[in-house]
Amino acid sequence: MKIYPSLLGCSFLCLCPLASAFTFAEMDASGGEFGDTIATVTSLGATSLGINTITGQISAGNDREYFNFTIPSGFQLDSLSLTAVDGDTHFFGINSGAVPADAGADFLFAGLVGDSVLNQNLLALTPGFGSSGIASGTLGAGDYSVLFNETNGSVIDYEFTLVTSQAVPEPSSVFLLGLTGLLGLVRRRR
Repeated sequence: MKIYPSLLGCSFLCLCPLASAFTFAEMDASGGEFGDTIATVTSLGATSLGINTITGQISAGNDREYFNFTIPSGFQLDSLSLTAVDGDTHFFGINSGAVPADAGADFLFAGLVGDSVLNQNLLALTPGFGSSGIASGTLGAGDYSVLFNETNGSVIDYEFTLVTSQAVPEPSSVFLLGLTGLLGLVRRRR
């Protein structure tokens, strides 16, 4: 029986994540500030395969952070975690589309987040504020928008970690791919 290296190599590349990432720091050398209204949303662009980080600071008062990002075709967002923050009174909401929602029911997930949920996948938590929730705890390819807001008027530093991987095909797709390869081998033998 011959093993076709190109077929095996393709399968290997499709199943192994590559180590790359994007980092967006709100207060980096360029002095960028996240948009603070729906009209001034900051677009972060496409996430990379692997671990992506977003850091920022919310000023005192009613400072809101509006930003969006894209999960490229063929990828999925496996988790979105708050990995650094002070306190437990921060509003976090995420919705599909390039413009953040402004009402609870329009969010895929909305809730108060902080120290108590550090390093947990926010996409898998029980939603609040009338949001629908994300049953799978993952998000597919597309545009997503975030609203992050400090609710007690303090200055806080924060960091989000987004883990992106290649989308895993449905079992039926894998079965059909395997069946097609098997039929190709049988046909070639004849």
